[in-house]
Amino acid sequence: MPTPELQIHMGLGYLHNEYTDLNETSGLLKSNKLADAPELTFNTSIQYAIPVGENGEVTLRGGAAYKSKTFKDPFNTVPLTQEGYWLVDAGITYDTLDGDWRVALVGTNLTNKTYLNNGINVEAFGYFEGYFGRPREYSLSVTRNF
Repeated sequence: MPTPELQIHMGLGYLHNEYTDLNETSGLLKSNKLADAPELTFNTSIQYAIPVGENGEVTLRGGAAYKSKTFKDPFNTVPLTQEGYWLVDAGITYDTLDGDWRVALVGTNLTNKTYLNNGINVEAFGYFEGYFGRPREYSLSVTRNF
C-alpha cells in the first residue's frame, strides 16, 4: 500500500511439470504436460479509494491476469490446447461511510477474449468438444446492509 488510499497487488506463478513414470498402457508420452497446468501465471490489481465528502467513498479498481499455454487433456490434443492469454477486469464502487449501502459497476473480460476453459476428447469418434470462458460482461449491483 503506497498510500492508505492506494493498494497494488501482484502475483506470479511458475510451474514445471513432467511425467517421470507412466504405465505403458496409458497412451501418454513422458513429453506430455499435465492438463490445466500452465507454466506461467501472473495477476495484478490496483485500487484507489477516493473520499466523497462526508457521504462515503468511491473505489476504482482494475486488474489483469495472464495464463500461459495450457493443455485441456492429458494427451495434449491440439484442438484442446489454449495458447497464452490475458483477461482484464475493472470496476467502480460507491460505499456509504456507515457501510449501509454499496453500489458497484463491474466489467469482466473487457477485451472480450475468447478462450478455451475446458474440453473433451472423444478421439474414437473423431469428436472434440470445447467449453469456452465467459465473454465480456457488465454488472450493476446495489447492496443494502442491515
